[in-house]
Amino acid sequence: MDVSIKPVSADNLEDWLSFFDKDAFSDNPDWSFCYCGFYFFLDDVWNVKTKEENRADAINHIKSGKMQGYLAYQEGKVVGWVNAADRLSFERLCSQPGFLESGEFRIPEDPSSGPGGSGKAIVCYLIRPDMRGRGIVSALLARVVLDAAAEGFSYVEAYPVNHASSCAEHYHGPASLYEKAGFQKVLSFPEVDVWRKLL
Repeated sequence: MDVSIKPVSADNLEDWLSFFDKDAFSDNPDWSFCYCGFYFFLDDVWNVKTKEENRADAINHIKSGKMQGYLAYQEGKVVGWVNAADRLSFERLCSQPGFLESGEFRIPEDPSSGPGGSGKAIVCYLIRPDMRGRGIVSALLARVVLDAAAEGFSYVEAYPVNHASSCAEHYHGPASLYEKAGFQKVLSFPEVDVWRKLL
């Protein structure tokens, strides 16, 4: 399958918006308000935000470079997306126990624990419904890992959901994806596991 992958930026912002406005949630409209902003905010802010506010935030985050990731294109049209950036740019990851960066190990009871070095976090994939199961997520993951190494990150991390029962609930990607790509499961939480690949 001929798929090209490009970093999201102000230059292809309109492609990103069109994908989110029309295709990304065509089979899951209840989540269409998100615009991939969930991990940038804590619940006290996120729970009162509207769809329009989330869209505007996404525009600002992409233009400023805060929201990073990659778009997958086929025949000039976006068919997939991965949200992946420096883990410290995601406020939600930096506030939850075990998700702060310092030290060598993560201990759920110690919020300051975590791996040494800088890490890139993968927090969301979205694939157009008719394009799922064609290897697009694997291609996006490979590009994230390749560029993270070139950018000087020490590791890439992801958080597959335990006991996901739908495509929507697999928005972090399945654990099997990361195992196949050489990631190691380093910690389990009640809802997600932490998988890490050292670079």
